[in-house]
Amino acid sequence: MKKRLSCLSGFCLLLLLLPQHELLAQAKVVTGKVMLGKGIPAEGASILYNGSAPGTTTGADGGFRLNVPSLTGSLLISYQGYLPEKIALKNRSYIEVELRISEVDLDSVVVVGYGTQKRRELTAAVSSIKGDDIKNQPVQSIADALQGRISGVEVTKATGEPGSSSQIVIRGVSSLYQTQPL
Repeated sequence: MKKRLSCLSGFCLLLLLLPQHELLAQAKVVTGKVMLGKGIPAEGASILYNGSAPGTTTGADGGFRLNVPSLTGSLLISYQGYLPEKIALKNRSYIEVELRISEVDLDSVVVVGYGTQKRRELTAAVSSIKGDDIKNQPVQSIADALQGRISGVEVTKATGEPGSSSQIVIRGVSSLYQTQPL
């Protein structure tokens, strides 16, 4: 009987200690803000713990909240057009970081209607106008500045009124189903 009572009390002691062990194993929460400089919040920046999923993204105010297993790892913060930052947590639960602009050679990148491509990878015709070519022109809009400068692009105005909208047609009458491409 005494042996049974001893076994039962040991089992009860184990049950009391088990919930405390679960509390110690719970995830920690890291919060913070990601800024782009001059107080501009980085909405949609990606944040990963130790560079692997699951992660989170920042809200409209640049703020984030991420559950992590430990405050001893690091956060990898990335945002398009900016250099990624790797921040060691060092037992901190609040992080503020300002991302730096990534210096990219813009002459080698071409923005197209559905993404970006390097100029050497393009298979279609590309026309471009330098800003200096139209900088001192007496025009009221970008559409007016393009008129007569790029082959295959037709710019017309519905009325002769100053400030009226222009219609841009690229490569003939079936230009993107007659929508305004620009």
